[in-house]
Amino acid sequence: MSTIKNPYLEDKIVDIRPVQSGQKWNKLLVNAASKSKDPHLFKGTEKVYSVPRLSYEKGGTIIQILDSSERRMVPDFNKEMTEQEYFEAILSTDLNVYSAKSSFWQEDRRGKISIGEDGLTLNLADPLHMLKYKVGLANKKYIAGSPEEYKMHKRPTVEFVMTDKTKERRKLVEKNLERGEQYTQFLKRFSDKDKMLDILLVSGIKVAKMQDLGQIQASYTELFEKNTSVFMNLVSDPFFETKLDISKAVHLGLLVKKYDIYKTDSGQEIGKISDAVTWMNNPENQATVIRIKSQIEQQFEQER
Repeated sequence: MSTIKNPYLEDKIVDIRPVQSGQKWNKLLVNAASKSKDPHLFKGTEKVYSVPRLSYEKGGTIIQILDSSERRMVPDFNKEMTEQEYFEAILSTDLNVYSAKSSFWQEDRRGKISIGEDGLTLNLADPLHMLKYKVGLANKKYIAGSPEEYKMHKRPTVEFVMTDKTKERRKLVEKNLERGEQYTQFLKRFSDKDKMLDILLVSGIKVAKMQDLGQIQASYTELFEKNTSVFMNLVSDPFFETKLDISKAVHLGLLVKKYDIYKTDSGQEIGKISDAVTWMNNPENQATVIRIKSQIEQQFEQER
């Protein structure tokens, strides 16, 4: 049996924090340098925002932030409701911005958003918090809906920025999982001298002969730390073994590489690395490839 979610709420945590004083207010401070990293609100104060009004030319009415036309199934009440009807049922009040009988948006603190010096955290699974979130979004002049929006528009009037903490936490988890996989791949080869040398060779890093394990591990670690994306591309490359043979052949002079172009030792041009991979796997070249691999096995392995 499927569970119907409330269409007017979200499983999301939103933080609203003051814009740093260095962004907007530092010119108004006596000691701007020392205050450049402090929020612009004074201790114990808060800013209160109501739903803004349309311009006088457009009628001057309060902006309608709740939809009053589309009905959706609301499991809490087991019936279809518009967004406005849902919040009216929750608050037991009239939310029609055109109603002469209702003063909710002008007077009721539930229809306003108050933000103190430490900011405000909203749980959008809570109807009252969701309503305040919508009030905040309506105040674009003073409250940016996201850090990206703030950076894009750079409105000098903006005093607060909203941040989706649920999204941030999800990104952090994904980043940590990705980093965990990277370290797993790194550690799988860390104690294997030959595997580390293979990675270094294909990546184009020359390692002096007869280096001990510690020195090879240092070079391997440096590659991983400085070029993690390159490292991960190498370990996941389905043609890694072919590229390893190509690198070994170049090292032994069995293939020639000049700039990014590969040639046979007889001077036949093969092309770039992708062309060299295709050339190595082409049955028509197998006699030459077998000879190359045989010499690699004889000569290259002796060097290690």
